[in-house]
Parts: sequence; structure tokens; C-alpha cells
Amino acid sequence: MDESFEKAFEQIKAGAEIPTVDPSLMENMWDAVSHIPASYQHSLVAVDRGVFARCDPKSFTPEKQVAMLARYALLNALLKRGILDAFMDEESQRKKVFAAAATIPCDKNDLASERLLRDMGPEQQDKAEPAGDDRDHLKVAEKFIAWIRDIS
Repeated sequence: MDESFEKAFEQIKAGAEIPTVDPSLMENMWDAVSHIPASYQHSLVAVDRGVFARCDPKSFTPEKQVAMLARYALLNALLKRGILDAFMDEESQRKKVFAAAATIPCDKNDLASERLLRDMGPEQQDKAEPAGDDRDHLKVAEKFIAWIRDIS
């Protein structure tokens, strides 16, 4: 892995907010991944390059690539949990989903909590989400939906 990628990953791992990306990157990524059989979707390197190939080459910085992959991981976790189903049927609503995924303030804790919830069963999710200690990141889905609704 090249030094620029390592630096971008390390910044996120250290707790930095994940940089925003252009919503079209999120839409292109979703479109590309949705055409891949589920059993192959874990290997996103070729998809990632294809998504950036559709964009301005200046967008293909390591920082933007890492940010897009991290933000897509959050979007994908919410999609897999069915949280965004109501927004994905109509194109105008779907565009708001991509805009939210591209711009919502988030960090590694948001990613970790969504992956944790995605991997839990429904009974475990019900027990985890209402927790009152410092688990605000478990409310990412609520924050994401509010962000979608705020997008004009």
C-alpha cells in the first residue's frame, strides 16, 4: 500500500472525521456494486477503480478513495440492515441517500457501530440500540435518516 493510502487510513483509524466526497461517487459505487453477484461483493478493488474512472481524475486521490470506501461501507451496512429501503425505490429519494452518505459527518466509531449492528441478530440489535451510556454512535441510522430528510 502506498504511503498516501496508509496516511489516509491512519487518520481515520486515529478518529478523524471521514472526509466528504461527491455524491456521484457514492451513486456510481452503489450502481457498480449492485451489478455484482453478492458472493463477489467483498472484493471491491476493481469496482473502486471503475467508479473513479467515471470521474474527474483529480478526484482519484488516495484520501478521496479511502473516504469513499469508508462512506460506502457505512451506506452498505445501512442498506443491508434494510434501514434505507423506503428511500431506495424512487430516484429523487435515492439521490438524497447518496448525498447523505457522501456528506454526513461520521468517523470510525460510526462505521464500527453499523458493522456491529449489521452483524447482530434482531434481538441483539434491540438490546444494543437503546443503551444510554456513551453509545451515541449506535444511533447512526437515525442520524442518517434525519440527514436525508434535511437535504433539499
